[in-house]
Amino acid sequence: MRVRPGTNRDRREAILYQWYRAQLRERIPEMVAKWGRVPAHTESPAKAS
Repeated sequence: MRVRPGTNRDRREAILYQWYRAQLRERIPEMVAKWGRVPAHTESPAKAS
């Protein structure tokens, strides 16, 4: 990956973040197909003292 010379740190970080998100979006369907969906978080009942 390359950025133009003189690109400041914040902009380089934003470019890398956008690239990383795009990579994840491409791979998520494949990962879900392989491992299945993650179940929604549910609260555990409180333990009696």
